[in-house]
Amino acid sequence: MRSTYVSTVPHWLRHAANQFWVAAGEVEAFPRRLEAPVSWGQPLAIFKIPRLCVADVEHRLAESGIEFKVKTPDRVLHGCLVAFAGRGIVFLDGSDPPNELRFSLAHEVAHFIIDYVWPRERAIERLGLPIVDVLDGYRPPTVDERIDAVLGDAPVGVHAHLMDRSPSGSLGCGRIAGVEHRADRLALELLAPEYEVRRAFQVHRFTGQSGNLAEAGDFLTDTFGLPKSVAKEYARFLGAVGRRNDSVRNWLGIDGPARRSAR
Repeated sequence: MRSTYVSTVPHWLRHAANQFWVAAGEVEAFPRRLEAPVSWGQPLAIFKIPRLCVADVEHRLAESGIEFKVKTPDRVLHGCLVAFAGRGIVFLDGSDPPNELRFSLAHEVAHFIIDYVWPRERAIERLGLPIVDVLDGYRPPTVDERIDAVLGDAPVGVHAHLMDRSPSGSLGCGRIAGVEHRADRLALELLAPEYEVRRAFQVHRFTGQSGNLAEAGDFLTDTFGLPKSVAKEYARFLGAVGRRNDSVRNWLGIDGPARRSAR
């Protein structure tokens, strides 16, 4: 009997992915690199630096006349997002394999959209264009602006996000609930949309469960260019969701210890 899958794509996720491709002007074929669509549709620059670390980010910004210090000790990174005044830069480890590069880019783009652009747009829509000077750090908020809840969610000044490496060097999808999970979901929807993956799984009779989990993961890597660790977790997630109501909670590690080692 053919497995029946239940869509788990919420409205915000469909909207974000659709808006990304509308802005890009064209939907990229699989496996997607995303570099051209990002350059066409997003106010983002992409820099690749071999063996990227925090110090590299600070040095490259300083060369451009931007004195910004990341408030963390120096360490190696898969990627880094730095955003200011409605624009941003994505730094990537240029020595990473292509599959990890594409996921790192998708993940940082997702952070830019969800955690920087959307809160900024909500603040401007609610409080008007004068709030831009507050968001960009040129003046403090007025009393009325300070008590508006929407301002509390908007990034003020320079916004930065670091994509760390796990001890194994794997990316690991969905390891952290909340902000990281949302960025992972959008990254995956851009690279391997759930509808396309589920349709292919039905054709190939992949369930995403233990019986053919490895095959499903390999298929995601070969077809959509996902890193192996991410592909296997995504296959597990899609195979579980729709069969048990608590599967998303388990996948996030909310109901028990998360199992996120490299496989």
